[in-house]
Amino acid sequence: MDIEQVTKNNYLILRVLNTVDIQSDLTELKDLIHKKMDEGQLFMAVSLTAQSHLSSVSIGLVLRCFMDLKERKGNLAIIQPNKNDSELLQLLSFACVIDIYESEDALFAGEERKES
Repeated sequence: MDIEQVTKNNYLILRVLNTVDIQSDLTELKDLIHKKMDEGQLFMAVSLTAQSHLSSVSIGLVLRCFMDLKERKGNLAIIQPNKNDSELLQLLSFACVIDIYESEDALFAGEERKES
């Protein structure tokens, strides 16, 4: 899995360059998040490609990482989920727990994604 790491302000943005689908193994992403946490990086955002689709396993992994960061007073956000995933996350009330943003710019402007 190709993951580009970019630091902006106090956030580490993990840009997943591969398209994530229901067959994707996100263990490498989880391991990277935990490694960075252990190094003291407590604010992270996962940026997905427009073609990515999150599976229930992927959602569970992201939620576990979010909870681990929250325990350390950090945060994990999701950037650019596709429309279908965004609707699913809203339906599951996932967005009430984890911040979801339309873009990296929205993350830094503090503009949480709002669904109608």
